[in-house]
Amino acid sequence: MISAFRSLNKRGQHNWTKIVCLAIGLAAGVVLIGKVGFEQSYDDFFPESERIHVVCEDVVHEGEYKHFPQTAGAIAPALKRYCPQVEAATRYTAFAWDMPIVTEDDKRVRTNFALVDSCFFDVFPFRVLAGNAKKTLSQVDYCMIPRSLAEKLGGDVVGKKVYYNKRGGWELTVGGIYEDIPMNSKLHGMEVMVSMPTITKIMFDGRDNWVGNDRYEGYVRLAEGIGPDDLKPQIEKMRQENLPLDQLKKAGVDLGFSLQPLIDYHTKDEGTRRMTWILSLLSAVLIGSAVMNYLLLVIGGISRRAREMAVRQCYGAEARHIYNKVMVESIVHLLLSLALAALLLYVSKDTVEELTGAPLTTLLTTGSNVGMIVATCLVVLLITGLVPGYIYTHIPVAAAFKSYSQSHRLWKLLLLGLQFASATFLIVLLMVVGRQYRMMVHDDLGYDYSTLGSILVDGVSEEQRQLVVEELRKMSSVKGVTMAYANLTQHQSGDNILLPGDEREYMNIADLYDVGDGYFDVMGIPVVAGRSFIEQTDTLSEVMVSRKFEQKMRELAGWDQAVGKQIIVTSYSEPHTIVGVFEDIRIGSITNPDARASVCFYSRKPDRMHYILIRFQNMEGLEDANRLVKKLVTDNPDIAITPYNQMVVELYTDAHHFRTTVMIGGIVALLIALIGLIGYLAGEIGRRQKEIAIRKVNGARTTDVLRLFNIDILRVALPAVLIGAVGAWYVSRLWLEQFSEKAFLSPLLFIGCAILVLAIILSVVCICCHRVTTSNPVNYLKTE
Repeated sequence: MISAFRSLNKRGQHNWTKIVCLAIGLAAGVVLIGKVGFEQSYDDFFPESERIHVVCEDVVHEGEYKHFPQTAGAIAPALKRYCPQVEAATRYTAFAWDMPIVTEDDKRVRTNFALVDSCFFDVFPFRVLAGNAKKTLSQVDYCMIPRSLAEKLGGDVVGKKVYYNKRGGWELTVGGIYEDIPMNSKLHGMEVMVSMPTITKIMFDGRDNWVGNDRYEGYVRLAEGIGPDDLKPQIEKMRQENLPLDQLKKAGVDLGFSLQPLIDYHTKDEGTRRMTWILSLLSAVLIGSAVMNYLLLVIGGISRRAREMAVRQCYGAEARHIYNKVMVESIVHLLLSLALAALLLYVSKDTVEELTGAPLTTLLTTGSNVGMIVATCLVVLLITGLVPGYIYTHIPVAAAFKSYSQSHRLWKLLLLGLQFASATFLIVLLMVVGRQYRMMVHDDLGYDYSTLGSILVDGVSEEQRQLVVEELRKMSSVKGVTMAYANLTQHQSGDNILLPGDEREYMNIADLYDVGDGYFDVMGIPVVAGRSFIEQTDTLSEVMVSRKFEQKMRELAGWDQAVGKQIIVTSYSEPHTIVGVFEDIRIGSITNPDARASVCFYSRKPDRMHYILIRFQNMEGLEDANRLVKKLVTDNPDIAITPYNQMVVELYTDAHHFRTTVMIGGIVALLIALIGLIGYLAGEIGRRQKEIAIRKVNGARTTDVLRLFNIDILRVALPAVLIGAVGAWYVSRLWLEQFSEKAFLSPLLFIGCAILVLAIILSVVCICCHRVTTSNPVNYLKTE
């Protein structure tokens, strides 16, 4: 071991280069292994987690099957009543996201709120640290909060009053504290658990609904040895006795229920499986590149160590002694590489956590990650120890003392080719991911968001909302101001469409609910037929629909046009007259699109709206407008105008993080490949310098010698780059499957990337060979 440390600085062995490259590859690879393990460990931390199941809704409408992980409010409790195999059942529904919770002494923390029933902790055995959970979640205006939130609010909060959004607003009593929900859980993000009976103060009470208001996430814990199929007879009985089956049949709807294991909900999701496979491949490519570079440098310097090994054999060393020495050196190199990798991860901790969405310690220790990382290190150790040991033990002793000069060129070119293929794979993949990301963030959404701002006004009084609208309209930098219920970057609630006198449900639409004066002008949404809303006595009986709505009703109801027709939307009891058709707009994102037709209604009441929307002359007026809003709104000190283009970009945060991950991986793989190339060229130049000198004496020019080396490298680089580009094409197509709209993958993109990689490789060859090709040949022939 001591001799291994002493040999670190030996000339010609490139030990520190091997260690640094291995450290970089291991640091990047270990993070990706951790991310894969993290994604595969979702909800497996519960005792007997395989017994917890998600209650799902299965809908067939007009022959189209859809599966939803939410149900109406009555379903989960009914499963407990009808199915003796169900030990416990619970349901919850979120109602406010990223809203402030405020203490009596005005401490404010932004958090998430959900209405939760009293059986939650019967299904999910999270540790209750203070209070009685069942009692708390049974009382109106009581809540449970996680430990981390309790600490932010001052620690000792049980029994104390807190407020939703602002001090003096809606009052809650903290009845208990529970341990934080881990990040690798479907439930993560739910923090303030408000008792379900409080629902009557917040929203429509759909706890007992069997059909409609399908916003509740339900869960059951089954008895040991029971599976979802065992409950099918009882579920069918529950369905027959409680659902309005005749009405559903007339509406063309078949409604059923099923159970899905919670541990499979995330891990067996198609998107998760796809990303897991891709990240595993990236990890293998990065670690493999580092290991191949290590072997390339070992083989490149093998002629220098041949005599040392021969001397050891002359003094009685057997093959096992040679293997032992090489393995000890590999252990030292691996330990130093791991130490350097740990330092790199510590320095880049914030970046790693931003890209992966999880704390670094969690990535490295969750589930079976420790075992996977240890196994990876052992594989690296075996390869970097056994392969050089095999080569050293098969060098003839006599040949070693006769200035052993076997080049192992085939081995070196193979390893070099694999590195070129890895680097090309990542660079081409980076270009594809970047192209898709640019297409998404500059997507045509059907409305102009370039100079649009949005203010979330939940918790702001009606008077202050109206005041903000009036004052903003007076600003010279503002073109228009309106209000709206919906944020178009999010999925919207659904409603069914009926016609007066007809019980058939024609389709489910995305309901944008209420909009204010000038909404379509401010948003830049074209009205393609009819007119927009005009403030008048009968405007409240009017509705506007999207172009897709009109097209669907032409198919389903035989309409010639939509304007002038009456429809019934299930959230509204009375018919509404269609006065206008607006151009289709994107609701949600390309990653998670809401492809339904949409409708909206007019309202004069600011308290029915969640957002104030501002159209600026240009975004330079944003800062002044923000100052004005903060001055006018005293209900919410956190209020601010969010640029709509920022909201659009945030929709694709995951894609941006993946692009950055691939970019880092591509740079790492390319650098490692170039270091390997430089090492290979150094060995080749040293071995062939006299040949080059003789060629120059015989009239060869510098370009002739450079061409010799370039052709030599191109023989391995061309097929390697081609393999890397084809591999990237296949993985790119796999990654793009998650998007409803995809960037066009032109063959020129792949050809261009391949040419770029080849140009970089040949540039390095020319730079490395320039000295020997331009020097005096006499310097290399003096000893002849």
